Amino acid sequence: MGVTPDAQLKDLPFGKVVTGQAKKAGFEPLTFKVENAQKLAVVEQPLTLQREKKPEPKPEPKPVAAKPEPKPEPKPVAAKPEPKPEPKPVAAKPEPKPEPKPVAVKPEPKPEPEPKPAPKPRGNGKLACTSSPIGADIFIDGKPTGKKTPLSKANAIELPLGKHKIMFKLDGKSSTPAEFELTEENKDNPAIVKGSIP
Repeated sequence: MGVTPDAQLKDLPFGKVVTGQAKKAGFEPLTFKVENAQKLAVVEQPLTLQREKKPEPKPEPKPVAAKPEPKPEPKPVAAKPEPKPEPKPVAAKPEPKPEPKPVAVKPEPKPEPEPKPAPKPRGNGKLACTSSPIGADIFIDGKPTGKKTPLSKANAIELPLGKHKIMFKLDGKSSTPAEFELTEENKDNPAIVKGSIP
């Protein structure tokens, strides 16, 4: 397909999932899927690669110190048996009464803590977009931006990092809402979204 960010796959079929793979030296290969279920003119696919994990060096085996040979133990000298004393009569002790066993009280189960929501990524990314036909109003997350297409990279919109929805409106018609995601890479390199108005 080419090299990002200019890699393109033409004639993407509608209603079919296409599987691709991104590779770069020093990063783990990334397999991704693209589907044009909304029948858009252009589908953008942001990719985030993870760096390869370097194997930890194995520690060198330590030299094993030689064990000293055991010295022979001296043979014990047999002692003469002493005369056993006669056993004294033992007074019978009264049997102790069994103490009552304590009844274990089951502790009440503690309520499980509610899971904390995942922290949202901090910072802003940039978005450039265009539509077919051009001159459409741009709506982000259901709110008007006050800008029209085409919006070049030089005039890109700053948005918080994360997922957003974009829609274009022109002459009472609107495009199908499309979802996109801004990542750390889009702080300096704006993402590009293209839409089509029927």
